[in-house]
Formats: sequence, C-alpha cells, structure tokens
Amino acid sequence: MVTPEIALICENILMSEGFLQAHRLSKKFTTLYSLSSELLSKQRHYDWGLRATKAVLRVAGSLKRAEPLVDEDRILMRALRDFNLPKLVDEDKPIFRELIGDLFPGLANTERKFDLRLQEAIVAVAGKRGLQAEETFVLKVVELAELLAIRHSVFVIGPPPAANPRSGRRCWRPSSCRGKSAPARSSTPRPSETTSSTGGSARPTGTTGCCPPS
Repeated sequence: MVTPEIALICENILMSEGFLQAHRLSKKFTTLYSLSSELLSKQRHYDWGLRATKAVLRVAGSLKRAEPLVDEDRILMRALRDFNLPKLVDEDKPIFRELIGDLFPGLANTERKFDLRLQEAIVAVAGKRGLQAEETFVLKVVELAELLAIRHSVFVIGPPPAANPRSGRRCWRPSSCRGKSAPARSSTPRPSETTSSTGGSARPTGTTGCCPPS
C-alpha cells in the first residue's frame, strides 16, 4: 500500500482553495497533525489522516472565501482549532491548544465566530421544551452542527449523564426551524456483560446518538 504524501496533498488543496501561502501553511498543518498523533492520547475516534485533513481544509477554504481579507494564518488556525477541539477528550484539549499556540504565535486567542441564527434557534427550541440554554450546552450543539456540515455522519458518544441524545435533538430541531431538512436517528444500545480480567463481570454503559447530516 502506498502512503499518501499528506504535505503535498495539503499544499495543493490549499492552493485550490485560494491560499497564497499554501506551501508554508501546509507545513504547519502537517506538523500539527503529526504532533497531535504522537502527543495526544490514543482514542478510537481520533483521525489525523487524509480524510480528516481534507475535511478541515474544506472548512478553511470556506472561511477564506467568506473573509478574503483576513490573514491566512488566522484563517487556517481557526479551522484547525474550531473543528478539532470538539472531538478531543478533555485531557487532550490543553495540549492541542499549546500546539496551536506554538505553530500560530499570537493568534491562539482569536475569538471563535458563531452562527447567531443557529444560536437563537437553539435557545428558542430549548425554551419551548422547558430547558435552560446554558452557554456550554449551546456551544456543544453548535459544534455538533458544524461537524455535521463537513462529515457524512457523526456519532456522539459518552456516559449516560452527558445527555448526548438530547444534544443531538437540539441540533436537528433548530435546523428544522430554519427550514432545513434534518433527518436524524438516536439510539441507546443495551449494555452487554463481559468478563473482566479479574474474573468478575463488567457491564459497560454508554449512550450513542447518530445524526446523519441534512
């Protein structure tokens, strides 16, 4: 099997997306993903390969076209930060932020931009259902919606208290309110008993929500 030349592919995609500093930025991109694969914890859902690279570069291209006068380093940093942090476990986030700060000095504190219409729709739907639209909850729903825009499908996985299906429902209902088709399916798999290495029984728990994109 031939290993893809990620750096060259990254540079060509950046050029096709309109980046003038594609060669230099491609090195920063590949360096970040290489260090992330080495320094962050090993999680089954982490992907630092070509598929993830193409997805983030598509986001960077859309940001570039939306704000053509903004510095290209800042554009790429936002794409890398905003579309990778949501998938990281909490203990890996500080490390990833440090890597971003080292590769993009002085830009790590750039404010995150939000879709205000989506935020308003989330708050409205939460209010109708008697829920408090706390800042963290709204952020998670926004992050999920942004991931759905660039992924074929997204799985939200976590322990029962994490309210993952509820986050998913909050994501697609505001989309429906804004006139967008938002098919989705939520499932809660039944846990199965397994035998642990100590001879006892272990009953894993978890809730998985699956939200196909609109």
